[in-house]
Amino acid sequence: MEKLKLFPKILFFISLSSLSIWIGANFVKVSLLFNLFQPLPNLPLKSLYSNLFNNDAVNFNSWFTILKPIFSITVITFYVYVVFQVLFLLFSRINIKNNGWIFLSLILTVILLGFELYLNNFDMKLISSNNINPKDTVELIRLRINKIPNFVYAEILMGLTILFLMIFQPLVKKEKNAEL
Repeated sequence: MEKLKLFPKILFFISLSSLSIWIGANFVKVSLLFNLFQPLPNLPLKSLYSNLFNNDAVNFNSWFTILKPIFSITVITFYVYVVFQVLFLLFSRINIKNNGWIFLSLILTVILLGFELYLNNFDMKLISSNNINPKDTVELIRLRINKIPNFVYAEILMGLTILFLMIFQPLVKKEKNAEL
């Protein structure tokens, strides 16, 4: 790969950083959300949370106040990653034919973008809700988990794969020497 100028390097750094933050925040969000429910078909709340949320809305609001920034971080950092990745491609003028890592990361990003747009609808409803009703919020979280239950793990793995491709930049086609 040819040497990059300073501006594309900055765009690449911001893209890489926001992807790293998104992966970490998404992992935390998935861990917290899946910890709420028992692993049964209808996803009932664990007894600790059902007692806490059903009896006292104040406890739920304090718990949800902790969770809201994680939803915000995952929504914001993924879109920052996508925008800066596109800007990096435009300003660096990298030849996609000779750099397989950027091609694969673009394909994975497009796949992730479709699912993230869909799942972010649920996240935005949770973020923008000012009047927090514990039962409605738990149902919305349950609906989010039931829609695409196993994709959240694949999403994290795809993000880690993109991160690996961006850091190590494998699959670079070597240019043949004209003198040979």
